[in-house]
Amino acid sequence: MTEGLPETTHWVDSECSVLNINNLSVSLNDVKRAIQSTFEHIGTLLGQLSQHVTLPPFERVAYQDSPHVTDIGFNYLKASEAYHKLYDDRYLVNALLRNRDPWGFYRDDERWNYSAVQKWLDLSDELTQSLYFCFHCGCGQPARGTEEMSIKIINTPEGIRNVFWRGQSFMIRTTYHKGQSMSGHGKNRVTFLPGLLSQHLHHYLAFIRPAQICLLQAVNKLDHVEQLLTHLWVNTSTGLMNTQALSSALHKTFVRHGLAPLGVAAWRHLSVAIDWDYSDPAPPSITPVIQVSASLLAKQALQRFTHNPSANWKSPFQERWMTAILEAKEDLLVVARTGGGKSLGYLLPPLVESNRVTVVIQPLKALGLETMDILAQHHIQAVYIDQVSGISISHQTQVVVVSVEAASQIGFFTAIRAINPHRFIIDEAHQYLDDRTYRNYMAGVARLRSITGQFVLMTGSLAPSKQQELLQGVFNLVQVKSFRESTVRPELLWDIKNRQLGCAADMFGLVLQEWKEGCQGEDKSRAMVFIQSHKGVTELAGMLEEEKIPVAYYHAGLDSDVAAAQASKWGSTGRCVMVATCAFGTGINYPHVRRVMVLGIPNMDNINQVFQQAGRAGRDGRHAKVILVSQHHSVWTPDQLTANLLNPGACPVHTISSVLDETPSSCLSPGMLAKCSKCATIGGRPSESTATQGTSLSTTTGVHGQDMDIDLPRLGSLATSSSRPQPPQQGLTLARQRPAPGGLITPRTIPQVPNTNQVHATALLTNEHRLAVGIADLLKRFANCCAEHFTKSCVVPRMSAILRRKWIRNVCYQCGLSAGALDLFVFHEPPAGGNCRSGMSDTAHEFCWFVYHRRRELLARYFDDPQALTPRAFEIMRVVNTYLSMYYVYIGHDGSLSHLVLSVSM
Repeated sequence: MTEGLPETTHWVDSECSVLNINNLSVSLNDVKRAIQSTFEHIGTLLGQLSQHVTLPPFERVAYQDSPHVTDIGFNYLKASEAYHKLYDDRYLVNALLRNRDPWGFYRDDERWNYSAVQKWLDLSDELTQSLYFCFHCGCGQPARGTEEMSIKIINTPEGIRNVFWRGQSFMIRTTYHKGQSMSGHGKNRVTFLPGLLSQHLHHYLAFIRPAQICLLQAVNKLDHVEQLLTHLWVNTSTGLMNTQALSSALHKTFVRHGLAPLGVAAWRHLSVAIDWDYSDPAPPSITPVIQVSASLLAKQALQRFTHNPSANWKSPFQERWMTAILEAKEDLLVVARTGGGKSLGYLLPPLVESNRVTVVIQPLKALGLETMDILAQHHIQAVYIDQVSGISISHQTQVVVVSVEAASQIGFFTAIRAINPHRFIIDEAHQYLDDRTYRNYMAGVARLRSITGQFVLMTGSLAPSKQQELLQGVFNLVQVKSFRESTVRPELLWDIKNRQLGCAADMFGLVLQEWKEGCQGEDKSRAMVFIQSHKGVTELAGMLEEEKIPVAYYHAGLDSDVAAAQASKWGSTGRCVMVATCAFGTGINYPHVRRVMVLGIPNMDNINQVFQQAGRAGRDGRHAKVILVSQHHSVWTPDQLTANLLNPGACPVHTISSVLDETPSSCLSPGMLAKCSKCATIGGRPSESTATQGTSLSTTTGVHGQDMDIDLPRLGSLATSSSRPQPPQQGLTLARQRPAPGGLITPRTIPQVPNTNQVHATALLTNEHRLAVGIADLLKRFANCCAEHFTKSCVVPRMSAILRRKWIRNVCYQCGLSAGALDLFVFHEPPAGGNCRSGMSDTAHEFCWFVYHRRRELLARYFDDPQALTPRAFEIMRVVNTYLSMYYVYIGHDGSLSHLVLSVSM
């Protein structure tokens, strides 16, 4: 008891035997006699209430308790039901009526005598007050009235009980939270009752209290029956005893024994004074305990976790938030990029903390089971809970992993409060804002705030604009220490493809191409494709399977067994592609994902979801690619963020970072492994302050404040040794600046005021850059595509195999023109390869139809009856590759471009 005494409280004598409290003198010897007399008075009251009925002997060993059982209505009497069932709730009332009704409960006409019943109830209330006096004044440090009035004798939906039977005596636990209710921190106060008081309380709870309820029901006074069933300190006439009623009980008892009328507050002053002057100082420790700093403790945990005495943190940022978790002084928000080691928040503390429990709330069962496997590998005692019925938590448990659904239920709240956890970690905290499913669980999870313990919210992405909504709006957290790092990951290359696809099947050609580029090198490489519909997932997965591509699929509509099998297939099959909805991805920790493709361009409402999906790529630290593909009719309503991402002059990394980070970055920031096509083409740093997230170019002026010469070359050469047009080269050259004559003041040394010509030049330069970026993006998107699609899937990936099967060589697989040794007109610079720059792919398509209409006899090489082939059948066959081989044969014999032109013009 560390609180101070008020000035009105002091010892009257030097022997500290008489205390003055608010001008009332109290002798400690009189207090002792009052407590002893009250113990005896309780025995007398029990005898009066049970006239001519001997209460059953208190067999202490026959009664037991199960403190971890959280079932509603459970207490020590339920736990001992095998023995106590001999005495039902009407035991005392029936016994009194059988023994000539000494209280006169029945009238002659066998109706209840209300007056006699009320007298018995009033005497039972006096017993309640006497029990409270002995508990409050005779059992050590007293609790406050607000804590004592809430003491429960059974488990209720609102919370677990406070009264437990512990072997030979009762234990009553209360929670003190004054001044700490906002932060959720408090302390428990446990009181063990003396043997005689435990016996009296048992007789009261087992026999007197049921009789009170029975008589109230008999005379139809039901106002306070519910409180009698659940709480300890209840008056049959006035109900639950509040602080004023509890003080009144102390007043009456002290006055009955000739003492000053002390209440709850005055008695606490007396208790503090006794503690100060009569308690012996604690003996000094033989070996002083050395307090280890949280930072050193965190380092020790890291070394134990890695089994490396020289282990170091991945970054100072990681060290700071991990140290704050072990300090446990504040609630925390940790926004760390994917792969930043957020799981260390619940893996490290158990290695250095003894007798402390960490609760981890995770969104997916698969993720929770994966966490359990990791904990088991490090010999950390853990339990997983995904349903609240029959919760059993061993006293050796260090980590409790629980699903969001289970954590939101009252059964889990009751069970977890009983073990007094040290901290709660809310994993993937952004889900409570982004996913409607988790909004149903918000209130239940937020209820855990009423339990003492540190709260740590973890996520890989959370827009600063939504931080307050999550902390205060969802979890009612006011004082939270925030740790943020940039969400930009240097190993990821972002690519935005404005394809305006119609459906998921249109992704087939792109997925096939990216799979070949990204997953062919190593068997452990994987790819992920996120589609927004179950139907789209099934269709695209089926198309890939037809092409003999290792593929798995996943969406929320699958049976749990099928879903688990597909997830396992993806993880165990080499170079496998996972086609899934957003139901798959959160918390997936496979390190070797080389490609992540998302159908749809996100808006502000789902940028977190898409960013989390993209975060599955490159978790091994090696280069990986994220591709966002636009749809013609998107399921996500476009907004300004969507427009910024589709802007051909905008850096996608900078656009996303501007939303998710406090300080935006771009793929031109230091340490980036690759640049997006926009930044690579421009060759300069994009502006990080413009609202449109687009490209901003600085103005360069000439000497003496003259406008720059806009006739000087601004772009890199667009011509090579041949006369054919070439795409813009990497790294566009900006306008040159002339050297200033010596001794003259240059524009660099004085403020510049741009004139009209200068503004015009800047605008012209910017437009040219944007045009160059658009051309580069257009060429890149069509670099590996034949560009004549009448079907929903691209045929380019199949072209090579078909042409070689027809024994056709030395032909460009893009446009069908001669290549290599037969390329007499130098349509292509060797090698012919995959990037066709001839500009003739449309000509190939037109020639195919020319052959069908004017030279159908040439089709005899490929069709049994070409004359019977209808135009519809000709198109449905989808043999553009074969057409291109015909195209080569037709012009290859002659080798004359003029012959081709004449043929087409006929």
